[in-house]
Amino acid sequence: MSRWWVYLALCGLVALQGCAGLGRQRRHVLLMAVNGQPQAAIVIARDATKAAKLAALELQHHVKRISDAVLPVVPDDAPVDPGTDRILVGESAATAALGLKGDDLRPQEYVIRFLPRTLVLMGRDKPERGTVKYDEDDPLRFQSWPDLFDEQGTLYAVYDFLERHCDVRWFAPHELGTVCPRTTSLAALGRDARRSPGFACRDIGPPMALSETYDKASRLWPAASPKHAELDALAYPSLKKRFPDPAQFANARRGAVRLFLHRMRLGGERPQADDVRDGINVRNTYDRAGQESDIRLLRSWLAQEKGRPVYVRLHYALPQEAAGGQGHSFPAFFAHGIASWLRLLHRFGVRGVVLNGLGQEVENYVTFKLLDDPGRSVDDILSDYFRVYYGSAAEPMKQLYLAIEETCSNPANYPEGLGTEERMARFAELMEAAKEAAVTPAEKQRVAIFEKGVWEYMREGRAKHF
Repeated sequence: MSRWWVYLALCGLVALQGCAGLGRQRRHVLLMAVNGQPQAAIVIARDATKAAKLAALELQHHVKRISDAVLPVVPDDAPVDPGTDRILVGESAATAALGLKGDDLRPQEYVIRFLPRTLVLMGRDKPERGTVKYDEDDPLRFQSWPDLFDEQGTLYAVYDFLERHCDVRWFAPHELGTVCPRTTSLAALGRDARRSPGFACRDIGPPMALSETYDKASRLWPAASPKHAELDALAYPSLKKRFPDPAQFANARRGAVRLFLHRMRLGGERPQADDVRDGINVRNTYDRAGQESDIRLLRSWLAQEKGRPVYVRLHYALPQEAAGGQGHSFPAFFAHGIASWLRLLHRFGVRGVVLNGLGQEVENYVTFKLLDDPGRSVDDILSDYFRVYYGSAAEPMKQLYLAIEETCSNPANYPEGLGTEERMARFAELMEAAKEAAVTPAEKQRVAIFEKGVWEYMREGRAKHF
């Protein structure tokens, strides 16, 4: 298929959308790849910020994963072939010529703008220059990247574009966590956007500075358990082969987690420790009286701090903590509880959130998406997660997650044991249904990660406690 056939097909789609009354804003088509060949160039300033350099490399990387096309990255003072579309990443002479300046943007704000043969992906960045390393064979490449709390609006713009217009998803930091569609011809069209994350501060605690703690905090199995190492082998098979040395593997995984946190747009504003109010227990969704007490506490904070920005620490108590550090605790899945709290905090005008502890993979993903956009439906986020991540196994995996969540969230299930024989039998049926439904190697491996990380933990806990 030629470039112009792709272009004409998309123009026809735009015309149909216009007839359907989907808005009066003019749509412009941007071609990135046709038959695996690049049709656009990524243009950055010769003295681009570190955020813009990393953003350009991330865009190039994902377009290659999708289409095999390698978009060239060129400085703004170099000529671009007249037949090539332009993707302007970060502030440059090219964006200035369009009247776009970083100083005109608010903190953390970014723009996505479609123009004829040109796409602008630009945000407010920290004016830090220097070398940015991206070589996947370099386990220490993350040391050259911007800090998560640096202004990096251009990175946010690129990630937003990849999600909305290229259907890329990042569900977890491990190798199976990124999902890119596959097509040899890639184009984008859409409406312009100018926005910033919903919460100004999106701090998930220790993993922000020590990214190696992310997996430990997100898993049910203790770090010293052999199951933890088995999960590493399932989740990072290529990384372990590339870096057989344990120290190099640790650094490489550190970089993988750090990149995931960038992609989730975590960081933002860094509050002073004394400005963070402490005490909201999000995970205890079964404790209705405790939840109401926390809401009253929140209201009192807001009244005391009227006129000042309020930051709140949310406790995602670790399962090991819930069990007093002994034995196994029933997995406390709480995606809907997270959504209720973050929606409430945003409505009350809370400026930022600091987490104490993490949830498991689903809870973390839901948290990160709602910190960026608190107005999103949690059910839509969950449907997208299971559909894209698990593919053919989506329905039984979603039913299994929701069944476990309902079990631990329903006050009527206390104080009796949560993992009753009847419930465990139902969970086992759904687990087997998911294994049978998985088709592709990636789907099977993702189901295996859940089975190893959650289901085997639950079965061992059941055997110990009953």
